[in-house]
Amino acid sequence: MKRLLANDDIVTSPRRAGARAHLRAMGLDEHDWGRPLVGIATTWTGTMPCNLGQRALAAHVAVGVRAAGGTPLEFNTIAISDNLTQGMPGMRAGRPPALSSARLPIHTAASCASSSRGHR
Repeated sequence: MKRLLANDDIVTSPRRAGARAHLRAMGLDEHDWGRPLVGIATTWTGTMPCNLGQRALAAHVAVGVRAAGGTPLEFNTIAISDNLTQGMPGMRAGRPPALSSARLPIHTAASCASSSRGHR
C-alpha cells in the first residue's frame, strides 16, 4: 500500500490546482511537492539582536530537510521585543503575569501559518 503524504491532496486533487499554481510561482515543481512539505517557522526579524541569526539557522535547517528528502518551506512568525518597548505603555506586552500566556500568540500564529499551508 502506498503511503500518502500529508500534502497528497495538493498533488492529486483537481480542486487544489490553485495551490499547485502558487507553488509553481515559488519555483517549485511536481518533484518538489511530491515529497513531504516541511514548514520551517522562524522568528527572524531585523529589529532584535537575539533574532538576527534566525534566517541563517533556518537556511541550515532547509539544507537538512532537502538532504532527508523533503521540500522545505520557510515562513516567519511574530517576535516580541522586550528591549525596544522599555519605558513605553506596551512594554509588558510580551511578559504578562503568566509567562505561558505570553507565548500563546506566537504559538497560535505559527500553528495557523503551518496548518493553513498543509505543513506537518
